[in-house]
Amino acid sequence: MALGSDTEIAEALALMTDAMVDAAPPAVGDMAARRATWQPIIGAAGTAQPIAADV
Repeated sequence: MALGSDTEIAEALALMTDAMVDAAPPAVGDMAARRATWQPIIGAAGTAQPIAADV
């Protein structure tokens, strides 16, 4: 049996992957750099799967 993936999840992961392409790993303990690195990745996830206004 072959494994498949949900197309909506695949699209969301693709946006997050695109946001990580040029990200360099920040130094250990550099929390400001870690936040700056993750901001576009989390933003891409929010764009792919927006939160419904009535939730």
